[in-house]
Amino acid sequence: MPGICGIISRRPKELNEEELAVMAGAMHMEPFYGSGRASFPEMGVCVAWTSIQGSFSDCMPVLNEKGDVTLIYSGENFRDLEDLDRLKGRNHRFAKTNASYIVHMYEEWDIDFLPMLNGRGQGLIIDERKKRSILFNDRYGLKGLYYWEDSDAFYFSSEAKAILKILPGIREIDPLGLAEFFLHGYALGHRSLFKGIHLLPAASRWEFVGSEPAGGQQAYFDAIAELEDQPLLEKEFHYERLRSLFQKILDRYYRTEDNVSFPLTGDPENLVILANAKCGSGRLPCCSLGISPFDVDSLTQAGIIRGSKPADRCR
Repeated sequence: MPGICGIISRRPKELNEEELAVMAGAMHMEPFYGSGRASFPEMGVCVAWTSIQGSFSDCMPVLNEKGDVTLIYSGENFRDLEDLDRLKGRNHRFAKTNASYIVHMYEEWDIDFLPMLNGRGQGLIIDERKKRSILFNDRYGLKGLYYWEDSDAFYFSSEAKAILKILPGIREIDPLGLAEFFLHGYALGHRSLFKGIHLLPAASRWEFVGSEPAGGQQAYFDAIAELEDQPLLEKEFHYERLRSLFQKILDRYYRTEDNVSFPLTGDPENLVILANAKCGSGRLPCCSLGISPFDVDSLTQAGIIRGSKPADRCR
């Protein structure tokens, strides 16, 4: 799986880089992955990444114009074009189709840029101006980020196996995490299947000054305070606001130069997306893998597909 891994430690640079190479090798599973490594010995930081070639995050590492702030990012982000135009207006240079603009969001808004991210992702910022690095994930923790720490080093990775590859001695199953996996399909809270290896909580930032933690893990987004405690709207007004906002946000997800298609199923959420998608002919190709008679009927009633025979309608 594409992702990031790294070590933050005051140990010798050679030892950190040797272990990082092993971690990175455990994550480079496909020949079409792009990958790379970067080292910042004066700050005790070593980081590596893998990405699918041509993807949003296949541009690492990303530096600011002065070269003193570096971003390593894995995932995606969906922004309004107006926000990108604002960054362009402040004389930043980046490509609108990849993650290169995120480092400039940090330049302009410091850690306040984190709540502005929209999408699943994780990253590490190395700010050589302030001698600090910031590890972060998305606001819902959709892209898991594992970590393990002791008195000598802090390890992090998108996959627990990369940490276990260099620390086989901590490979011990957590019985509670395993029970939760069988019951729910995943371990709950911040547990993983292994004792001592934890998941970074959703909407987290972990700051380091040099190689030392500064304040521990902190949350940058409170879903209850920012989403659930908003004032109530009247029913009709709520629906109109929801519809207009949904259509506005939906448009972000169609702006891509990649070849994408939409899965044709009868799921209610898919019908809602298609009903509100402002797409011209051919802009959103659709696909189906073994569509069921129920899906055919649902899509036909919604006017999404036409035809008198299932074979015609599923073509």
